[in-house]
Amino acid sequence: MTEPIRLTLYICGETIRSQNALRALDRIRITLGQECEARVVDVVLNPAEAELVRILATPTLVRDFPLPTRRVVGDLDDLDQVRRILNLPSVPS
Repeated sequence: MTEPIRLTLYICGETIRSQNALRALDRIRITLGQECEARVVDVVLNPAEAELVRILATPTLVRDFPLPTRRVVGDLDDLDQVRRILNLPSVPS
């Protein structure tokens, strides 16, 4: 059994951009199913973690595993583009 893909979404508070990013993450998780573990870090509540991984802007979606890590910063609405950048599996037809 292979390890699941691990994603971390960094957001900044309860803004509209953060809400849009959370919806995009939910859509990604649904398409990947059990192959995906995701967590959300609010940089307002946990600035030390954001600083540790050098998050400079939000929203930022990071593929933590498999290595190497990959990042998408900003608008996550184009899920096909997000999948390509993060090198995530394609959605079955």
